Amino acid sequence: MMRLEHKSALILGAGSGIGRAVAVLFAQQGAQVTVVSLDEATLDTTLALIRRDNGMASGVVADVSTEAGIQQAITQATASYGKVDIVFNNVGGGWSDLGKSILDTSAKTYQSCVRCNLETVYAISRQSICQFIRQQTPGCLIHVSAAPGVRDAGVPIYAYTKAGMLELTRHLARDHAQDSIRVNCILPGLIALDAYDGESTQALARTSGMYPKPGERHGHPLDIAYTALFLASDEASFISGECICVDGGESLGFRSF
Repeated sequence: MMRLEHKSALILGAGSGIGRAVAVLFAQQGAQVTVVSLDEATLDTTLALIRRDNGMASGVVADVSTEAGIQQAITQATASYGKVDIVFNNVGGGWSDLGKSILDTSAKTYQSCVRCNLETVYAISRQSICQFIRQQTPGCLIHVSAAPGVRDAGVPIYAYTKAGMLELTRHLARDHAQDSIRVNCILPGLIALDAYDGESTQALARTSGMYPKPGERHGHPLDIAYTALFLASDEASFISGECICVDGGESLGFRSF
């Protein structure tokens, strides 16, 4: 039996990289998938990959940084499959101005980080939980933040907004446990975002000190996708409020594979 059979999954930020890998894997595991992206061309590519394997998927072009965009995505998912069981939130940003102190960080970077990593995540969480409660069904919400090493490499604003997602995850999980809603967060390390598309192995890192040593590797989008698959499945029905680091052990000071 497939691990997500009869479940409806809404994948935000599914146009490429981690979001695309999650969407394809979830569909392979039996989920009815609604994929969301700002870009229609990349969205169509994700849909084609899913349908190539006879997966069930619908797509919507929407800006989920707005309440209207989030509701549009949820409406599409419920119109297609009658419900939403899983929301995978792969929306975020602010990886810019690397190496700068808070005194040198631009107002644009500050505003972008707060909007993407705090305001948007709050709105997605609110809309998702409201949908789960309306349905009166168990729900699973998964956020994507960043591992400690990635947060350390960014500017202070990026680090604190990404860290804020961890506290939001814990509080939402506690506050809505009685509603049978599970909320967890994945903290990716260095992920070769283009690797899933077979086009490039260029890593997220832009500083030479963050590249792997010989014999090591960057993470792959599928490393995150398989973690999300576990968290979304019934196998993780007793797990909520957790922030799981997927970085090859880098946050512990080693990386041996």
